This record gives sequence, structure tokens and C-alpha cells, in this order.
Amino acid sequence: GVTARVKPAAGRSDIGAYEFDTDALTCSLAAAPLADFGPLASVTFTSTVSGVNLDGLYYWWDFGTNGTVEVEGSAQAFFTTNLGYGFFSVGLTVSNSVGEVVSFARANYVEVAARTAYVARAGWNTHTYPYATWATAASNIQAAIDAGWNGAVVNVTNGAYTQGRQIAIREPIAVRSINGAGVTTIDGGNAGYRGLELDHPSAVVDGFTVTRCSASMYGPAVHFVSGGQMLNCVVAGNSGGPYHRMIWVEAGGYMRNCVVRDNVIHRFAGVGGPATLENCLVTRNSSNYGGDTASSNEACAVTGVLAYNCVFVDNTNLLQTAVLVPDIEASTVHYSMCPQTNTAWAASGVSNLTNRPVFVNTASNDFRFRFDSPGINVGTNLAWTLAPGAVDLSGYPRIVRYRVDMGPYEFIPPEKGTIVTIR
Repeated sequence: GVTARVKPAAGRSDIGAYEFDTDALTCSLAAAPLADFGPLASVTFTSTVSGVNLDGLYYWWDFGTNGTVEVEGSAQAFFTTNLGYGFFSVGLTVSNSVGEVVSFARANYVEVAARTAYVARAGWNTHTYPYATWATAASNIQAAIDAGWNGAVVNVTNGAYTQGRQIAIREPIAVRSINGAGVTTIDGGNAGYRGLELDHPSAVVDGFTVTRCSASMYGPAVHFVSGGQMLNCVVAGNSGGPYHRMIWVEAGGYMRNCVVRDNVIHRFAGVGGPATLENCLVTRNSSNYGGDTASSNEACAVTGVLAYNCVFVDNTNLLQTAVLVPDIEASTVHYSMCPQTNTAWAASGVSNLTNRPVFVNTASNDFRFRFDSPGINVGTNLAWTLAPGAVDLSGYPRIVRYRVDMGPYEFIPPEKGTIVTIR
């Protein structure tokens, strides 16, 4: 190098114009854990110092790298301290007895997050990191997700949430509405972006309506990248232009107690990809692929799924009026309902029905079964349906009698009593 240092006896010189001075004082730092839940987290900091002269070492530690020294002394090569909520940049400065001084810093190195974060659009919340109370709740969902990490829960209260971009969950974080999909909406505003992206096997979205998402891409409503769970949700009124798969599943996804309805896309207007659907309803979705011939038949509801206790009905292809298009393609379906008049049953499975379901009132989007619907008490009892506290999309108990119903809603029979008629 240009500093005319002697090449190390071991052999090879360094790359670049300067030879590394192994005699000079150097330092670095490490911390454990790098992320934890607050309000206070115990974090241990450790320094590593090297050089020829290691006598008289003195340490200055700066949390925030703002020039304010929080910990210093000759005995502070390592120590443990409590940190409150926040992202912490950490700086270390070390000096020795001959006057050498060296510094090292790591930006945004340690995070102390809230185990539970809150989101509200009420106006009284202050949107203050880490959104650990309702009073300091975030005003948008993504901010609360970004403030969490492994195992965090984000609670969202009533409202329509729009934020100009997709909501992405890329860590094992559960995002749950407080009062359900009927009053908690992720609203794309038909502004050309996707609603949700789940990119972790333990990412969870529970209790939302996803609507008016209109991205010109695969999966304009929901994109399962590497797994994830969608529970008790309604995906309705979305569009995707010339693309495929309203809900796009790449490497696994799980949907339970969900309704997918009234979406329009070029091909596969429901769910496409290796997803597992349990007690879901896929209805009134429309695709516009192919021509009006049997040879160009394309499924307009789902493809490549594994389904239990589901209902597939009244999905259409806007370009195919002379032939019956299949609701289902290349799927395995058990204990589910898909009417004969609306499907080619391009699926395998057992104990399926071709009867039409009888809903309470489809005109008002009330897809609960009427008392005479053939889907009552004919599903298969899955493990979660037998678990204490299991509920349907409306929050009513699952398995009112001896077998679970098909679809996202359990039929609740009227309470018995005395009827008195006065003439």
C-alpha cells in the first residue's frame, strides 16, 4: 500500500491502496438480544478491542449515536442494561494509555417492540411509536406491523383503512380486527394497488373485508408469497384487469371462514394456487378469459386448491354464455358443494354435493344458510371446528349439532318457545 507498511510475514498483501495496520487500536460491538418486547428489555452489550497497546482501555457507550454518552468507564467492556421501546443505534468509543482513540457504530441495531400494537382511525389516537396503547395507536395498519416482530399482535378497531400501497406482513405477526370483517375494511379505493401480501408461514390476517383493490398484477386482492393464514375475512368487489388469480397463492396459504365474492379478473376470479380452503364460500366471481366454446372452457372460481366444507356457486365467465364453465379446476375438494348446473367438477374428492345451497338473502349479501339448505350438518368435523371456542364468520359457535355445516356460516336454529296468536 501507499503507506509503505511491510507486507505481513504470512504472505499476501491487502487489496487496495492501503495495508491494514494490525497494530492499530480497533473496536467493534455486539448486543443480545437484538430484538425483544418491551416496555423494558434487558440487553447485554459486549465490546471487542484489538491492537498492540491494550493498556488503560476506557469505554464510552452512546445509545442513539447522538453524542450523549450513557455508559462509560474502564470496566465497561461489557454490561447489561434495560432499554425502553424504540430502535436503537449504538456507538462505542475506546481509548488506550498511549492516546489512541477509535469508534464504531451500528445503526438501528437493537429493537424493543410492543408485544401488542393498536390501530385506530378515531382521531383521538396520537400515532406514537410503538403504538402500544389505544391512546397512542397507529393511524394505519402498516405502521403497526413494521413496529412489531416475531410473535407480535396488531389489534385494529373499526374503520376503512386506505394507505396508498399494499399492506405487507413478512414476519410472524398476527393482524386482527376487534369487531370483525363487517366493520373493519382494507379499502384499496380502486387506486391501482394490491390489498394484502402475506410473506411468512405464520403471518395471520383475521377479520377484515378487502375491497376495491385494483392492481394490474397477479393477486390484486391478496398475494400469499410463502404461506400465511387468512381467517374470517371477506374479499369482495376487487378487480385485476388482464391478469390472473384474484387471490394468488405461490407457496402455500390457508383460508378459513372466508367469503370470496363479486370479484372480476381475466382468469380465476377466486383463488389460484396451492391453498387450503376450509369452510369458505366462493361465489359470484367473474372472469373474462377465452371464447364462447367448450374447448376454451376455463375455471372462473378456483384452481389448484385443497378444500374442505366449502361452497362454490354462481361464478361466471363473462365471455362464455353458451357453455357451462367449471367453478373448480385441478383441485381436490371434500365435503363441499358445487351445483351440477354450474360446474364440470374438474376436481377429485369425496362426499361432495351438487345441490344448490339455499341462502337467506343473496340480494343483501346474506349468505347464511336457510333452514332448508342441503349444506347443514353435512360437513366433516375438522380439528379446529372441535376446539373449544370455535366460531364461524359471524362469531357464532361452530357445530351446533353433531356435524359442522358447509360454508363460512353455521346455521343457528331459532330458539324454541311458545307462540301465542291473538285474533
